[in-house]
Amino acid sequence: MAVDGEKVTFWFGCNMLRHAEMIRLSMLLMEKAGYDVEAVGGPSYCCGTAHDHQPHAASNMAGRTVERFNDRAKEGRGKVVTWCPSCHMHMSDIMSPGNETSFDLAHVSELLADAADRLAPHMVLPVTRRILLHRHTGFAATHVPVNERVHGLLSRIAGLEIVEGPAVPGHMCSSLAAVPGALKRAARETWDAAVAAKCDTLATIFHSCHRELV
Repeated sequence: MAVDGEKVTFWFGCNMLRHAEMIRLSMLLMEKAGYDVEAVGGPSYCCGTAHDHQPHAASNMAGRTVERFNDRAKEGRGKVVTWCPSCHMHMSDIMSPGNETSFDLAHVSELLADAADRLAPHMVLPVTRRILLHRHTGFAATHVPVNERVHGLLSRIAGLEIVEGPAVPGHMCSSLAAVPGALKRAARETWDAAVAAKCDTLATIFHSCHRELV
């Protein structure tokens, strides 16, 4: 039951098979923060970016996804929550401007940061770890200040020491794959920074980064 009664649609995108556990944990966190959450994703909710080489097909897919979100807004779920920076950027920069929308867009870090006081009762056990927070500059600079929001949430956990890792370019690790050697270099520099700072844990913000660093 949602504490504040707000109903949201959690749009987890196309990568559900590779990130099922993180999707479930994200939903659990939102529910603990007081939101009534329903999750959608997969091919029927594709943003179209995977088919950018076929603009007509990509546009049609994006339009159908917007229509489905509009329908959900009519049912009382007028906020679409993303976790993937690519989906969020595509919706914000391409899908919404190109289609009529009747819903609001937010990133999961925004919802959790806004509900930090409601999460506080669940954050009472100390976690004695020194973590390196893996950060990207692209999405944080142009769309949502995720680095600051995640840092603020983690700072509420007793016993947790936070070290900011090197600021990696791009909106998430997979966006570096097109540049020869960039992804490998970013991963190496991140791990080297964790070792140099004597961290015992590497914390990622995005699912792609988690997958690539693992």
